[in-house]
Amino acid sequence: MGSAKDKVANITSGQHCRAEFYVRGYGWIPCDPGDVAKVRLSENLSNEDQKIKKLREYLFGSWEMCWLGYNTARDFILTPIPAETPLNNFGYPYGEVEENVLDYYDAKGFSYSYISVEK
Repeated sequence: MGSAKDKVANITSGQHCRAEFYVRGYGWIPCDPGDVAKVRLSENLSNEDQKIKKLREYLFGSWEMCWLGYNTARDFILTPIPAETPLNNFGYPYGEVEENVLDYYDAKGFSYSYISVEK
């Protein structure tokens, strides 16, 4: 949906989760297994492919620096209190109908979209 001409873009597949873990005596270490999996799947490569090995080595200990983080928290308590609480994170949208939690992994039963508009 949208184009550069009308300054509207569908960015639904643009969200991404990154991770960090802590090693005592060393500090926080960034890693991005999601981008490795995305390249492997989109280019139909195996884990043994040289490109995947190099990408895995690069993204273990670093991130691409072209992203913006929206939150770093977890275990959210919303108001009104939802059927599922606390919510661990917002990697996917959360939804419920009459206290029945929707399965955000079910693309046919739960769909959503994010639209970006340049002003």
